Amino acid sequence: MRLIDTHSHLEWNSLYEKLEQVVKGAKENGLIGIITSSVWLDTAPVGIKIAHKYENFIFPSIGFAPTEAAKKPATFEPFKQFVLEHSNQMIGLGEIGLDYYWIKDKVIRKDVENKFIELIQLSETINKPIVIHCRDAEQRVIELIEEYCNHDRVHMHCFSGPSHLVKRALKNGWCFSVPTSVVNRKYHQKLAENVPLERMFLETDAPFLSPLKDQKINEPKNIAISAVRIANMKNTTPDNVADITTANAIEFYSLPI
Repeated sequence: MRLIDTHSHLEWNSLYEKLEQVVKGAKENGLIGIITSSVWLDTAPVGIKIAHKYENFIFPSIGFAPTEAAKKPATFEPFKQFVLEHSNQMIGLGEIGLDYYWIKDKVIRKDVENKFIELIQLSETINKPIVIHCRDAEQRVIELIEEYCNHDRVHMHCFSGPSHLVKRALKNGWCFSVPTSVVNRKYHQKLAENVPLERMFLETDAPFLSPLKDQKINEPKNIAISAVRIANMKNTTPDNVADITTANAIEFYSLPI
């Protein structure tokens, strides 16, 4: 199988401190590429550094998580400046979005929404796809993207919203990444059922969402496990799942693979 993990966090300490081992394990399990997604300003340079070290294998998506927008709003303008200065070194803008699970205050929610809109518009300035985080805010995220985004290069990461919103996003031309938790979480199994392979990527969200009970820290190499699970659900082969989702990722992100 030729696989791509379209969403991980290699700059997270639990992976970064053993990065050589993580990369080796990924390659041994069929991966030809990994997208690492930063979630705040401090880790953005690390993503760029990792991608430079593992050129044409690791690719950085630079993001500003909604929880970061809520906790450290003063870093927002420096983040935007960083993106403008390094846009030629990144393959996507994200993860960005909304999170109503962690952010309860209505005033703060509104401020985060405004920042999200700015980031959507920034993606057009730098001509990059957006990677979307939405937790307990799926409908509002979709509404804002529909209103403010003038392109369809939208990657819905680890989506757990209802089926009618999946169908709405698919109608808009967007793509979804199915995480390794498809092995053990019903709502991600439902996601895999609802998203056709032609609009699907695979992701680990490593070091989170491990599909293995005896492995707390998820790794990109585990993407192969979800390919097998999805193949069983779609009544096809793991190689077919790998071929289609990998081709999707290469085209969507214009990866030099």
